[in-house]
Amino acid sequence: MGVLHSVDLRKHEVEALLHLAQGELDHLLEEADDFPPGEREHLDAFQRARGEKAHWRWDGSAVYVWAATHHRFCDHGAVLLNPALKARTFAPGKWIGFQPTSQGPATDWETDLGVIRILHTTRRAAAAAMAEELSEVADAQGVVTVCSLFGDIGATGPALIAADTAQPQLEYEAQWGTVTKLVGQRLPWWPGLLRRADVISQWSPGAPVTIAELLPEEEETSLREAAGPWRSFPEVQTALTDLANSLHNQRVDSVNSDTRIFGEYGTSPDGAPLLIAAHHPTEGYPLPRTDDRDLLTRGCRLSRPASFSKPMSP
Repeated sequence: MGVLHSVDLRKHEVEALLHLAQGELDHLLEEADDFPPGEREHLDAFQRARGEKAHWRWDGSAVYVWAATHHRFCDHGAVLLNPALKARTFAPGKWIGFQPTSQGPATDWETDLGVIRILHTTRRAAAAAMAEELSEVADAQGVVTVCSLFGDIGATGPALIAADTAQPQLEYEAQWGTVTKLVGQRLPWWPGLLRRADVISQWSPGAPVTIAELLPEEEETSLREAAGPWRSFPEVQTALTDLANSLHNQRVDSVNSDTRIFGEYGTSPDGAPLLIAAHHPTEGYPLPRTDDRDLLTRGCRLSRPASFSKPMSP
């Protein structure tokens, strides 16, 4: 699951963020009772001996979110939290296409605000890293905001973490419904275990749902490889294969559960429209399991001394 990335800002940096004159933050702090609380830096004995002064710091994301919700500063605050977005009517957005990026597979959408890039990953600080990367190229390729997935459900759909290319180090929580409104159509969503470039790159508006197999994890692959040399010991081969099938079925169940939960929320009155863009195949699943517990017990007992390694002789 994602975690918000933010940086602390000193007084002059807060003033720069809010486009305040030097010293003007002091007056704002006296007037704005709801301004995010700051914290004085802790100095150790050596710093105090050198005569260093303890500066005040503020959580940059908190200030950025606060600015978005106040009329005087909303143009300098978090783009997707600007209250004006609720009242505006937007022209339908346009899907630009799939983007393979350094932070994972992404889809780009042209909107009235500019391009919104959605990263289909829950990697920590992915939105900030992508926004930072874009901010260093000419015009940020038109991208104003990068959104990544938080990993759970928010107020209107899959929870999002956003970072604007104007302030890439200040991530904040954004609403799926807000992005849906800007785009003007249902946004695609992929279950975590199918959130791969080879799957996401197949999607475009109006395309059929992709049917994609799960890629086996290392433990499952190791179990199937270990089962091969035990052909003369069917108990062991069956036990190892049964365990591998069990692991795979659990992962398929996880995909199906996520699809059901997010899909149902996307059709509920509280959620924004959601398009499940990929499913796991149903034919041939679940993989077969063995009901003979005695056979499995014997197989596990025989295989344990070898630790799943190839036997010396049959």
